[in-house]
Amino acid sequence: MKTPPAVPFLILAMVFHPGPSQAAWSADGNVISAAGNEQGRPVIVSDGAGGAIVVWADYRNTNYDIYAQRIGPSGAVMWTPDGVVLCTALKNQTNPTIVADGSGGAIVTWQDERSSFNDIYAQRINAAGAVQWTPADGVALCVTGGDQIYPTLSSDGSGEAIVAWQDKSKRYQ
Repeated sequence: MKTPPAVPFLILAMVFHPGPSQAAWSADGNVISAAGNEQGRPVIVSDGAGGAIVVWADYRNTNYDIYAQRIGPSGAVMWTPDGVVLCTALKNQTNPTIVADGSGGAIVTWQDERSSFNDIYAQRINAAGAVQWTPADGVALCVTGGDQIYPTLSSDGSGEAIVAWQDKSKRYQ
């Protein structure tokens, strides 16, 4: 599975530039991750404090994994250089989605191939870049036989999220 080339992060500079200040935004955009191989399918949400949290599928470890990075109002990366790992389970993790949690962090979902099928997993990350629900690799939301793909989520208004996905298991065909 090949993703398109990484989307230039110059968009971040245009969307989140706070105006005149001691801005660290580069005219060519700011580097969110300089890890090897490719990073793609970025998804972004406001952190509620003038910055943003970006999540993406990352091929630095010979399969796609899920990483996140927080960008401050000045354009500086706030967490570990090249991003905080949310999942490095076996096989590919793709199609991340993200929603703000109302506390400076986010809830992230993705499609995960670690079993024989694509399943849906999630992880919460706080404003400091620490995963909240499990030490690593996320929480299974749906691991029923057959493929569950293309997760999407929305805030429920109280710091949690409502998650939906396409279910291709035989029970729904």
